[in-house]
Amino acid sequence: FPFSNISNSGFSGFFNNITDIANLNNNSLEGLYVFKTPPPSNTATPCGMPEEEGAPWDWWDNATYDNQFSVINSVPAGTGGCLALLGNPNMSSLKGRTYIDTIQAYLNPRIYLTLFGNGPTNIYEVFNSSTEIFPNPVRKTINIVSYLKKIDSINIYSINGQLILYKEINNHKANINTNKLPSGIYIVEIKSEENSINKKILIE
Repeated sequence: FPFSNISNSGFSGFFNNITDIANLNNNSLEGLYVFKTPPPSNTATPCGMPEEEGAPWDWWDNATYDNQFSVINSVPAGTGGCLALLGNPNMSSLKGRTYIDTIQAYLNPRIYLTLFGNGPTNIYEVFNSSTEIFPNPVRKTINIVSYLKKIDSINIYSINGQLILYKEINNHKANINTNKLPSGIYIVEIKSEENSINKKILIE
């Protein structure tokens, strides 16, 4: 992506200062987020020396992988799983998703401004534009996704302003069951750490 027309300062403070953190390690190369993984251990494992982490965002079912590896390669159980962890010793879904969230949080606003440079640029407008709520009309479940900012909480109000539902989220996505809500128009308030936005929905 041609980031040359985007200023570093324009992103300062985005996503818990993710831009400021990137700029400590990218030599002012806008658009580059450098991951510095810890050096591999000097202690040998039963299947070899630990390696540099080339893809710390990967995770997998190591037991299933090990079983398949053993069958395909006719080696003792434990061999494939041990080898797989040489380059990602503390592999987990939490670690992988954290890396992926960081990548997306750094990349997505830059993609947005590259594609829609004359569009919204302040935090509220970008948060609003990068937050989706679906389906609408709603039948059973509301799905809410914020691609830039973590959602702290969600309030659902009746059209008259009465608070109907409150839910703490602390994630980039949420699924809310609406089976117990009467049909009608509602206002969904989506709150992040820095601001909030409102979306209108119809529950059938």
